[in-house]
Amino acid sequence: MTLLKKAFSKTVDVLFPKICYSCGERLIGNESFVCSSCSAKIEPYYESICRVCGSFDVQAKAICRFCNENRAHFDKCRSVIQYNEVARVLIHELKYNEKTKIADMLANIAIEYIENTKPYRSVDCVVNIPLHAVKRRSRGYNQAEFLAARIADHFAWKHNPSLFKKALPTASQTSLSSEERKTNVANAFSVDSKANIKDHNFLIIDDVFTTGATVNAASGELKKRNADKVYVLTIARA
Repeated sequence: MTLLKKAFSKTVDVLFPKICYSCGERLIGNESFVCSSCSAKIEPYYESICRVCGSFDVQAKAICRFCNENRAHFDKCRSVIQYNEVARVLIHELKYNEKTKIADMLANIAIEYIENTKPYRSVDCVVNIPLHAVKRRSRGYNQAEFLAARIADHFAWKHNPSLFKKALPTASQTSLSSEERKTNVANAFSVDSKANIKDHNFLIIDDVFTTGATVNAASGELKKRNADKVYVLTIARA
């Protein structure tokens, strides 16, 4: 039976070879999702970031233009990797093509980042940016919830996937300007009225930080309920 399974597996590999999601080359050996060449292009960032929002390409411990010009409701935001072509493909596959196993790969990268940099003083609860109920039913899952669950489980942090509700359906942020993004998500989120928020520290998980409008709006809702610290972690930073 074992020999039969091995023969079947080899036949499947020949007929339906696994390919790299990013470049389309055939995967070999222990490679999964992306080939070794593309994997090497996944770039983590540890230095020269804004001390508040984690923006790249600023002098160490400086505050970036976003934080100078906007009121950041979160206390600290960090992003794990640069939003380059490889990261874009992985996140797109996770969000739209049900490649949920990619969540494990991205979550592991985030876990390694947290362990190496220790950016958060303490975390009482991990939460994720929600999808509106209509989009959740259409897609069938929330990619940020997958990521949050894996990160929380690793660190033995509490995870509350339903703390936030997206009260309003919003247009996709992809093609909107910075100001349009702020308007688009204003008052879009609500917090479970029964949840214990006061004096607790929260870590919000999302996939990509572009202008910060989404995570900032969600953070503001927690601050309204007297949360102590609100931290943010996104997988990538555009």
